[in-house]
Amino acid sequence: MYIVLGLEKNLDSRSLSIIDTYKSISKSKTIYINSRNKFLILRLFIVLFTVIKIILLKHSNIKGIIVLFKSHLIYPFIFIFSKILKNFIIVDFGYPFEDNSSYKNIFIKTIYKYIELNFLNSKNINLLLESNSQIKRLKKQYPLSNLYCHYMTESQGLKKNPNNLIESNFEDYLVLEKHIDNNYILFRGRLNYESGILNIIDLFEEYTVINDQIKLIIHGKGILEKDVYKKLKLMSNANIIFINKFISNRDMEKIMRNSIGILGQFNNYKNRLNYTIPNKYYESLKLHKLYITPNWDPLKKPYIEKTKSIFPPIDENYNLKQWLLDNSEFLINEKNFINKEIKIISNKCIAWHQTINQSTLKKIIFNI
Repeated sequence: MYIVLGLEKNLDSRSLSIIDTYKSISKSKTIYINSRNKFLILRLFIVLFTVIKIILLKHSNIKGIIVLFKSHLIYPFIFIFSKILKNFIIVDFGYPFEDNSSYKNIFIKTIYKYIELNFLNSKNINLLLESNSQIKRLKKQYPLSNLYCHYMTESQGLKKNPNNLIESNFEDYLVLEKHIDNNYILFRGRLNYESGILNIIDLFEEYTVINDQIKLIIHGKGILEKDVYKKLKLMSNANIIFINKFISNRDMEKIMRNSIGILGQFNNYKNRLNYTIPNKYYESLKLHKLYITPNWDPLKKPYIEKTKSIFPPIDENYNLKQWLLDNSEFLINEKNFINKEIKIISNKCIAWHQTINQSTLKKIIFNI
């Protein structure tokens, strides 16, 4: 019997991915423990009470425990369990919480960092990280733990459920319909320093002075939202469309599918892009869309090494403006060819990630 537990109210993309991997390799009896309570501390008590009860009643039947992403408050108890239970414990760590650029509470970040460093460094704990680059980065901080890579293969935003089927309001929907028949690239996500959104806008503005065949649609909110609005207001560029209103998952998927490509993160803020893989990369794979990104190290294998046969990689010597100028005609006139090739590449990348994920869990759970 295995236990899979987590403290998040709603399962995120990493949690969905590890559950998907686990189910693909194991048919054993599994108990899933989480809580939908809106208060984190109450979710902790509910999950912890249930786990302790199962351990006390069925200790001999437990073969292992899997802890899902963002379950920090239960890590100290998992550390204790690792000293009691002889079977494996897997913690889907992903990346250090201090890297979370969307979370601003320094006090909570400090507490979580302390918990991570003091309760996850144990020889009986297996840590799953988001990329091989994270393993290289963190192996000195966690010398006792076993570090493995587990990629995301599912996207919470693309999961079909009743909440996803709610349409945007009618006025916003008409705005979307107006643009999705154009040739456009899409930036979606948080408007933060890591996104490089201000530089993207500047480079796209320079591109449109020479060639205005492709538009840029921006959808997002964040710390740089006001800066984006001011910059676009001054530019008054009809080829750049900024949408900062709610768009349902279904309508967003429509925008993504109709785009020429989806822009990744363009600013290596605090060197985070040397280690992390953005969620929209996985969304692009699932939708078979071109992911337009600089050649950050975690994306070089397998994605960039496969797509460079179609497009030259973007780097410090070859920026987005020049890339668009060199490839606009090809992007517009050869859509069918590009879509066909990107679909093949996307499926190969997904299979590559899934194979590594399965190998990781098989090694931990079954020692093979």
